Amino acid sequence: MADPRFFERHGPFALKEILAWSGGRLAGDAEADPEIPIHDVASIESAVAGCLSYVEGRRFADRIAGSAATAILVPPALELPNDSRALLIRCQQPKLAFAEIAQRFYPRRVLQGIHPTAVIEDGAVLGEGVSIGAHVTVGANAELGDRVQVGPSSVIGHGVVIGRDTAIGNGCSISCALLGERVRIDSGACIGESGFGWAMSRDGHKWVPQLGRVIIGNDVYIGANTTIDRGAGPDTVIGNGVLIDNLVQIGHNVTIGEGAILAGTVGLAGSVKIGAYALIGAGAGVADHVEVGDGAMISARAGVMDNVPAGERWVGAPAVPSRQFWRAQTMLKRLLTDKGKR
Repeated sequence: MADPRFFERHGPFALKEILAWSGGRLAGDAEADPEIPIHDVASIESAVAGCLSYVEGRRFADRIAGSAATAILVPPALELPNDSRALLIRCQQPKLAFAEIAQRFYPRRVLQGIHPTAVIEDGAVLGEGVSIGAHVTVGANAELGDRVQVGPSSVIGHGVVIGRDTAIGNGCSISCALLGERVRIDSGACIGESGFGWAMSRDGHKWVPQLGRVIIGNDVYIGANTTIDRGAGPDTVIGNGVLIDNLVQIGHNVTIGEGAILAGTVGLAGSVKIGAYALIGAGAGVADHVEVGDGAMISARAGVMDNVPAGERWVGAPAVPSRQFWRAQTMLKRLLTDKGKR
C-alpha cells in the first residue's frame, strides 16, 4: 500500500467506473454488482481485498488464484484459473489500463499559487492557474502556459516558452528552450545549457558559441538530473512522446524522433539522430553524427559507432547486429574450450 505521507489517494471508485476506464468486461459469465467499491491499486503480490491489480501474460497467470485482490485486469486470451477469488476483467492492454486507473487514484500533486519568495522578472507572461514554488526565478519575457507547475528552486531563463499543463520538478534549470504541452521534467534536470563545442589548439582551446535552442514536443518525460544541451546552430529537437530516464546526457544538435525511449545513463554525442520509437538501453553510448533508425533497439552498455538501420537490434561495444554479436560469442567460447582441452 502506498505510504499516505507521500501519496494522496483518491476514491474509492465503483466497479462500473473501473470497467469503463479499462474498456474491459468481466471474464466468462461472471456477474457482479457494478457498485462494488475499489479502494486502491496494487501489484498482484501485494494486493489485499478492495484492490485492483493486473497481469500481462502467462508468466504471472499462476498468481491470480492466490491473489487477495478484488479485481484483476487480464489479457483477452489468457487462460484463467477456475478458483480465483477476484473478479477478472478482460481488456486489450492490462498494464496500460492499470496505469490509466492508477492515475485516477493517485493524481500528481498540484502546487497552489505563486510562492512569495518567487522572482518573476519584467515581461514574463503567466497563464491561468500557473503554480510556482519557493525561490523560483522566472526570467524576463518567459512565457508559461495555463496550469504550468514549477517546483521550488527552479530557474526558468529569459525568453523560455513552456506549454500548458507542463510540470517542472525541484531545482531544474531551463534556458534557450521551447517546451510543448504536458511535458514532465523531474528534479535536477538541466535543459538548454551550452553544448560541448570547442575549437582545439595547442595554444589554448577556444569555445565556440552555441547559438541554437532546445525544442521539446508534447507529452515528453525527462527524468531527474538529465541534461539536454542546446544546439550549436541547428536546434536540439526532442519529438512528441519521447521518454528519457534519469542521468541521461544529450549533446548539441541531437534529434530524437517521436516515441523513442532512452534508459538511464545513456549518452548521445553531438548531432546524433535517433529514429521514432527507437529503444536505447541503459548505459549505452552513441558516437557523434551516428543515426539510429526508426524502431531500432540498442542493448544496455552498447557502444554505437556506426549507423543502425531501422528495426535492427545491436549489441556490444563496439555495437554490431545482435546475430553477429552472439555468433562471435559462440565462436570465442568454442576457441576457449578447445584451447582448454589441449
